[in-house]
Amino acid sequence: MSSDSELSELNNQVRLKAFEVERTQLVHEETSRILRQTQLDNEKINSKLEVCCTDEELHWRISVNIFSEIVILLLILKAYNVACIIFVKLTELEAHQHRLLLVARGRDNNVAAK
Repeated sequence: MSSDSELSELNNQVRLKAFEVERTQLVHEETSRILRQTQLDNEKINSKLEVCCTDEELHWRISVNIFSEIVILLLILKAYNVACIIFVKLTELEAHQHRLLLVARGRDNNVAAK
């Protein structure tokens, strides 16, 4: 090859490399832009997810609180029912004792009258 043709070949290679560098820079810029946009989208999604998780956690806590209140109310109701049963039994026992006293007094009156 002559020096002119070698020089022409080298110039072509330099232009090709310059084109490849420019293309690589454009691809890099586009990739960087897409990366930034993806990061922004990711932050938005994470924010929404945090809100969703916060809402879910709030609903869960409310549910647990409501369940706890229901359990407490049921325990209070059960205690009230037990208290009512005890009151009824005590009233019945008191009435029975009163009847026994009347019977005993009646016997005492019958014995004293004889």
